[in-house]
Amino acid sequence: GVAADNHLTIDSCRFQIKGAEPASQDGMYINDGDAIVDIYNTIIDGGVDMDYGINVGDCTTVDIWNCTIRGAKVDGIAVPSSGDDLVTVTNCAVYDNTDDYDTGVITVSYSGSDDVQAGTANFQLNNADDWDAEFEDSSGGNFEIKAGSALFEAGNGADAKAIFTDDIDGTERSAVDLDWDVGAFEFEDVGGTNTPSQTPSATPSATPSATPSATPSATPSQTPTHTPSQTPTHTPSQTPSATPSATPSQTP
Repeated sequence: GVAADNHLTIDSCRFQIKGAEPASQDGMYINDGDAIVDIYNTIIDGGVDMDYGINVGDCTTVDIWNCTIRGAKVDGIAVPSSGDDLVTVTNCAVYDNTDDYDTGVITVSYSGSDDVQAGTANFQLNNADDWDAEFEDSSGGNFEIKAGSALFEAGNGADAKAIFTDDIDGTERSAVDLDWDVGAFEFEDVGGTNTPSQTPSATPSATPSATPSATPSATPSQTPTHTPSQTPTHTPSQTPSATPSATPSQTP
């Protein structure tokens, strides 16, 4: 597991306890009065023999966001019942533990459990079978959520988005605060999107057909009609007939 001193950030990790040991085994053990710890996008799977998922012995602040924790023999998240520790759990799936939460100073919101848990927008699924139906293959270690899962859009990213905006696999979480999913994985459909709401197709604006400017018809220049000049009729001048002069008869 992890032992924490001072300020620690745990992001996109997977912890699984394998094998039986006589001593207590925890996914994480936090025990420092000055410790400030941020844990997000992380899976803690009890495997064979895990006593506590996250065991907070002492701390200043522990913020747990979008984690999936199951299979602890004692508590999923254990917090001292006294002290000034400030532990918050948001957008987490904590189930199939002997007790999901130990009594202590803890604030839980937008999270699922198989126990009844006070807080803001928490929900309950009654048994491990109900929970297994929410994931692709939790028995095989695949905690991706299914379409229609109770974890889908049951979270709130209003505060978390200041720290992280994607999931354990790097999938972008929703840009809408109240559409964040619960647990380490954000739902991603076959098309590769994490928001299955229908994207309306764009309605193209009508492209007006161009109104052609009128092409003026050529106004032919008037072809003048050739008026031939009149060919005057040649009037021959009259050839006068010769007037024979009289031949006087000879006078004997």
